[in-house]
Amino acid sequence: MVRRDWVLITVAALLALFGIGAATLAWQNGQAADEWRAAHQLAGDERDDALDANEELSGANQRLNRTVERLQERLNSSEEDVKALEARMGQVASEKAQVEDTAQLLVDIAITYDDLASGFQTCVAEQETFASMAFRFDDYFYAGRVHLVEDQLRRVNTACSSARAQLLNLRQYVDALAG
Repeated sequence: MVRRDWVLITVAALLALFGIGAATLAWQNGQAADEWRAAHQLAGDERDDALDANEELSGANQRLNRTVERLQERLNSSEEDVKALEARMGQVASEKAQVEDTAQLLVDIAITYDDLASGFQTCVAEQETFASMAFRFDDYFYAGRVHLVEDQLRRVNTACSSARAQLLNLRQYVDALAG
């Protein structure tokens, strides 16, 4: 009888230890799942912000293209005006200076436009890399490499912020030319 009680106590103790272990494991899995959900939600929100910025830059690029076309038309018209003004010697000096200023602004616009195009391409490339990483977020999470996704998101924000700054520079040149 004592031996049987001993066996029952041992089995009960083992079952209790197993139950505690299982409960601990379940709790840890629940914590990890909560952390994953929070990280996934944050990455999704930031990805959405980056995509919104991409749409904004895309629309701005289209508007800029139309503005550059209008400016090109104005430049062509200005060149014809310069030829006509050369016939009038009294007004040539002041009008020539104005055309040269306009030409310099157009050169500045062209340079800034190239910078914007490069910045926009970098922003899009960084977003594509981030999107690829976001679709494989589980791999990064379980490998303990979520920081790589976060670093990529920072690169997206940096590249897109730079492109926005270049867009503002271009708008200033265009406003100066239009004024």
